[in-house]
Amino acid sequence: MKILLSILLIHVGLLIHAQESLNLHGKVKILLEENLIHVEYELGNFKHLPDDTLRLVLNNIFDIEILRYNGQEIPITKDKRSCLDCYIYSIPIHPEKPVKQIYIKGSGRYTQTAQRADYKGLISMKNDILRASEQSKWYPIYWKDTTSNPIFAKTTYTYDIELDCPKCQNVLVGNNEPINQQGRFTSEEPTDDILLIAGQYNYQVSNAAYFINLSDTLKTELDKDIQSMIQFYTELSGIKINESIIYAHLPSDNPRWLGFVTFPFIVDVSQNPNTKNVGFISHELAHFYFGKIYESKSNLYWFYLESFAEYYSYKYLLHHGYDQVIKKEFSRLKKIRWAQYFSWIHPRLQKYSFVPLKKVSSREDIHVVHRYSIGAFQLLGIEHEIGSRNMKKLIPILFQNLSEGEHGFLTLRKSMLQIGIEKKKILEIERKYFNSLRLKHYTFIQIE
Repeated sequence: MKILLSILLIHVGLLIHAQESLNLHGKVKILLEENLIHVEYELGNFKHLPDDTLRLVLNNIFDIEILRYNGQEIPITKDKRSCLDCYIYSIPIHPEKPVKQIYIKGSGRYTQTAQRADYKGLISMKNDILRASEQSKWYPIYWKDTTSNPIFAKTTYTYDIELDCPKCQNVLVGNNEPINQQGRFTSEEPTDDILLIAGQYNYQVSNAAYFINLSDTLKTELDKDIQSMIQFYTELSGIKINESIIYAHLPSDNPRWLGFVTFPFIVDVSQNPNTKNVGFISHELAHFYFGKIYESKSNLYWFYLESFAEYYSYKYLLHHGYDQVIKKEFSRLKKIRWAQYFSWIHPRLQKYSFVPLKKVSSREDIHVVHRYSIGAFQLLGIEHEIGSRNMKKLIPILFQNLSEGEHGFLTLRKSMLQIGIEKKKILEIERKYFNSLRLKHYTFIQIE
């Protein structure tokens, strides 16, 4: 079994490195006293480009002053389309002049006003700390698949970024250690997740992670939790998390938002962080597997990303005696079941409508309630039917099939057949857990 997992992990790793990786060189200057960011970017190593137009996505706070194609300045053409907080820049490609370099120079002002609708896609300033993730497009993103939503577009880069913030206590870019005010941040390892944190904050190195903007007491308790989770997930998956975890407390004005992951960062946006939010941490840490090691671009994208991470989180919580957390989630499932009965009455209840995964045509058909609640319990149902050993075998094979271009619910069926699950049992699993939401099939979860 260990040999099989090792082979599959190598296979997935090769796929990641085989992806097209661009070079990103940048100079970023942050003037906190003026709420201003100056940027210069050079993009190179383009391959397999479209025939006519190259499209780049950048946050809409930036006003681009200069755009150059292979050293020659070109007109700036931009539009919003379906991009909520960004602009799409269209660059005509000249067949006789292959793209060697794209240069961008611009600046933008961020806001310090309260953002109750704050989310990962914003460039956010709160408590003198500036936060920008890959989804906020603080650096250019190559929008390669123009049939997809540009908000979720990512680009795999090796990078070399110089950051200068004269009034900052510390600055940080990507998977590096914070430094005072200014410095150079590099990565020769291709990555599509580059987080920026700049401002007035402290950081502390510990055993399992290093912590940004947290007290000594909280750091000690969280370090124990993270060590416990890493050990559990290593045993569960057969794959060890091989990166240092960075836990950052960056408060948000959004009261309903707990945080996000830009691996290896776990960003806690709550007003008052505490050690009781173990469900949030265990979910975000599970994204090392579902989001970084394993990835799906299928129509079931949210199921394979969020439901699997929540399933791992539930496994950890159940194993470590956090029964009350699972009990709360199961009670929520009961409410969802009742809401579904009346979903035809009011549009607000339609988000609770159960959609069988085999009928999903677009990733957005899988609503938030299904991603974070229903999907995780469905996966616990599969494990109950086929056993934990078979579930451990299923996951790497399933995501290997997905990485080879196979999509959707049919891939889940095929993968179960591949590990020796009989077709009759697979159809029974579908009937119990995937054709409708019937709580009587979840009695195996002993939490009441």
